[in-house]
Amino acid sequence: MKNYYEEIMEKINESINNNDFEQALKIVGEELSAPYVPQDFEDQLANLEKSLMEKLNFNENNFNNWNTDKVLEIMSKKMDQDIHLMAFDALRGLNARLIIEELKEYLIDKEIKPEYKTFLFMVLIEQGIDQEIVIEKNEKSISLNPSKYKLSEAQDILKDIELKIEQLVYDVNPSLFAICQHIASTYFYYSFPIFNFETYSLNDLAIAIIMKASNSLGIEFDTNLELKLDFNKDNTMLLLNELNNII
Repeated sequence: MKNYYEEIMEKINESINNNDFEQALKIVGEELSAPYVPQDFEDQLANLEKSLMEKLNFNENNFNNWNTDKVLEIMSKKMDQDIHLMAFDALRGLNARLIIEELKEYLIDKEIKPEYKTFLFMVLIEQGIDQEIVIEKNEKSISLNPSKYKLSEAQDILKDIELKIEQLVYDVNPSLFAICQHIASTYFYYSFPIFNFETYSLNDLAIAIIMKASNSLGIEFDTNLELKLDFNKDNTMLLLNELNNII
């Protein structure tokens, strides 16, 4: 059985073989943005990213030709949101404050996928934007100041979930753990920065992720896990339903 990283490389190579370099670059970019990437896999991705960007004429030298107008032009293409990641990469080297009002509109636009709002907000955190920014996603809204937002604390949430899952399933089924990592990362980027831990716990989410990963692999959920972690079954089933809608 292939592990998660082997499956990702197959998807990337399939896109390259089909000359769909933008899709391949999108997958590479998403994986490189994950909070945890094994070193050998990261090296492979970095080499692929360089090659793909050259094919698409989006190498580092061409990023010097980007400006805020071009970033906004790319971000306006709502039917092809995958290419927004390239605009965000370019924006990291520009002054986001010059187009902050347009970026605010993007973050409350219901047509924009939640994960792309996450990637943009992380750019604003990186640039230390010091003003209240409203983010609307998944029918929820929150107002945050990027310069005061502690990204490391949010990333610790993902690390804590992965640690719980690792302790429960890694020794028994490493492939299941790899799928769990992918699901946990996807959920993090989908939800960030609006987490609802006032209504469910990390344990609830960890079990829901294991259930989803088990379903993805076509194996039965190990009910013995219910004896190893204290969780709320009702909350877990609600989270599992949410994961099924996301992934």
